[in-house]
Amino acid sequence: MHTFRVSYDLVFWRQHPTEARTPVEILQAIATGPGPTEGLVPLPTESMIARLLEVVPSAERLPNGEGEWIVCDGPDQSWSFQIEWSTTHFWASLRGAWTGATANKLVDVALEFDCPLFDPQTGERFG
Repeated sequence: MHTFRVSYDLVFWRQHPTEARTPVEILQAIATGPGPTEGLVPLPTESMIARLLEVVPSAERLPNGEGEWIVCDGPDQSWSFQIEWSTTHFWASLRGAWTGATANKLVDVALEFDCPLFDPQTGERFG
Protein backbone atom coordinates (compact mmCIF):
# COMPACT_ATOMS: atom_id res chain seq x y z
CA MET A 1 0.00 0.00 0.00
CA HIS A 2 1.39 3.39 -1.00
CA THR A 3 1.31 6.26 1.47
CA PHE A 4 1.51 9.83 0.18
CA ARG A 5 2.66 12.83 2.22
CA VAL A 6 1.27 15.64 0.15
CA SER A 7 -1.90 17.59 -0.23
CA TYR A 8 -3.94 16.23 -3.13
CA ASP A 9 -7.22 17.41 -4.61
CA LEU A 10 -9.91 15.31 -6.30
CA VAL A 11 -12.78 17.08 -8.09
CA PHE A 12 -15.96 15.42 -9.32
CA TRP A 13 -18.75 16.66 -11.60
CA ARG A 14 -21.11 15.57 -14.35
CA GLN A 15 -21.33 17.64 -17.51
CA HIS A 16 -23.78 17.89 -20.36
CA PRO A 17 -22.64 16.03 -23.50
CA THR A 18 -22.56 19.34 -25.36
CA GLU A 19 -20.25 21.02 -22.81
CA ALA A 20 -17.41 22.54 -24.86
CA ARG A 21 -15.10 23.73 -22.08
CA THR A 22 -11.99 21.77 -21.19
CA PRO A 23 -11.81 20.17 -17.74
CA VAL A 24 -9.31 22.83 -16.68
CA GLU A 25 -11.72 25.59 -17.76
CA ILE A 26 -14.53 23.90 -15.83
CA LEU A 27 -12.31 23.62 -12.75
CA GLN A 28 -11.54 27.34 -13.01
CA ALA A 29 -15.28 28.08 -13.12
CA ILE A 30 -15.88 25.87 -10.07
CA ALA A 31 -13.03 27.52 -8.18
CA THR A 32 -14.31 31.06 -8.78
CA GLY A 33 -17.70 30.66 -7.16
CA PRO A 34 -19.37 28.90 -4.27
CA GLY A 35 -22.53 27.99 -6.16
CA PRO A 36 -23.46 25.72 -9.04
CA THR A 37 -21.47 25.98 -12.25
CA GLU A 38 -23.35 26.63 -15.47
CA GLY A 39 -23.10 23.80 -17.97
CA LEU A 40 -22.81 21.08 -15.36
CA VAL A 41 -25.50 18.57 -14.46
CA PRO A 42 -27.02 18.95 -10.98
CA LEU A 43 -25.92 16.19 -8.61
CA PRO A 44 -27.94 14.27 -6.03
CA THR A 45 -25.84 15.91 -3.31
CA GLU A 46 -27.76 14.61 -0.29
CA SER A 47 -27.59 11.03 -1.59
CA MET A 48 -23.90 11.38 -2.35
CA ILE A 49 -23.20 12.82 1.10
CA ALA A 50 -25.15 10.02 2.77
CA ARG A 51 -23.19 7.43 0.80
CA LEU A 52 -19.84 9.05 1.63
CA LEU A 53 -20.72 9.03 5.32
CA GLU A 54 -21.73 5.38 5.05
CA VAL A 55 -18.52 4.33 3.29
CA VAL A 56 -16.30 6.38 5.62
CA PRO A 57 -18.06 6.12 9.02
CA SER A 58 -15.44 8.27 10.76
CA ALA A 59 -16.25 11.22 8.45
CA GLU A 60 -18.51 13.97 9.76
CA ARG A 61 -20.70 16.58 8.10
CA LEU A 62 -19.99 19.86 9.87
CA PRO A 63 -20.68 23.58 9.52
CA ASN A 64 -18.02 25.51 7.63
CA GLY A 65 -18.61 29.25 7.64
CA GLU A 66 -21.82 29.84 5.72
CA GLY A 67 -21.80 26.32 4.28
CA GLU A 68 -20.92 22.81 5.28
CA TRP A 69 -18.22 20.30 4.59
CA ILE A 70 -17.35 16.70 5.29
CA VAL A 71 -14.22 16.20 7.37
CA CYS A 72 -12.38 13.06 8.34
CA ASP A 73 -9.20 12.56 10.34
CA GLY A 74 -7.36 9.26 10.14
CA PRO A 75 -7.35 7.15 13.30
CA ASP A 76 -3.77 8.14 14.10
CA GLN A 77 -4.26 11.77 13.01
CA SER A 78 -1.56 11.36 10.32
CA TRP A 79 -3.99 12.14 7.48
CA SER A 80 -7.27 13.89 6.84
CA PHE A 81 -9.63 14.87 4.10
CA GLN A 82 -12.17 17.62 3.62
CA ILE A 83 -14.93 17.68 1.03
CA GLU A 84 -16.78 20.80 -0.06
CA TRP A 85 -19.61 20.77 -2.59
CA SER A 86 -22.25 22.64 -4.51
CA THR A 87 -25.20 21.24 -6.42
CA THR A 88 -22.88 20.57 -9.38
CA HIS A 89 -19.55 19.39 -7.94
CA PHE A 90 -17.66 17.79 -5.06
CA TRP A 91 -14.10 18.89 -4.23
CA ALA A 92 -12.04 16.66 -1.92
CA SER A 93 -8.71 17.69 -0.42
CA LEU A 94 -6.56 14.95 1.09
CA ARG A 95 -3.76 15.96 3.45
CA GLY A 96 -0.98 14.23 5.34
CA ALA A 97 -0.02 10.57 5.02
CA TRP A 98 -3.11 9.43 3.10
CA THR A 99 -3.22 6.21 1.12
CA GLY A 100 -4.50 5.30 -2.31
CA ALA A 101 -7.21 3.28 -0.56
CA THR A 102 -8.52 6.46 1.06
CA ALA A 103 -8.68 8.27 -2.28
CA ASN A 104 -10.23 5.26 -4.00
CA LYS A 105 -13.13 5.20 -1.54
CA LEU A 106 -14.01 8.76 -2.54
CA VAL A 107 -13.61 8.01 -6.25
CA ASP A 108 -15.74 4.87 -5.98
CA VAL A 109 -18.61 6.71 -4.28
CA ALA A 110 -18.56 9.42 -6.93
CA LEU A 111 -18.61 6.79 -9.67
CA GLU A 112 -21.69 5.20 -8.10
CA PHE A 113 -23.39 8.48 -9.06
CA ASP A 114 -21.84 8.65 -12.55
CA CYS A 115 -19.62 11.48 -11.40
CA PRO A 116 -16.11 10.96 -12.82
CA LEU A 117 -12.90 12.26 -11.32
CA PHE A 118 -10.89 15.23 -12.54
CA ASP A 119 -7.36 15.21 -11.17
CA PRO A 120 -6.17 18.84 -11.08
CA GLN A 121 -2.60 17.77 -10.38
CA THR A 122 -2.35 15.93 -13.71
CA GLY A 123 -5.05 17.75 -15.67
CA GLU A 124 -6.70 14.41 -16.46
CA ARG A 125 -10.46 13.75 -16.46
CA PHE A 126 -11.37 10.10 -16.03
CA GLY A 127 -14.51 8.54 -17.41
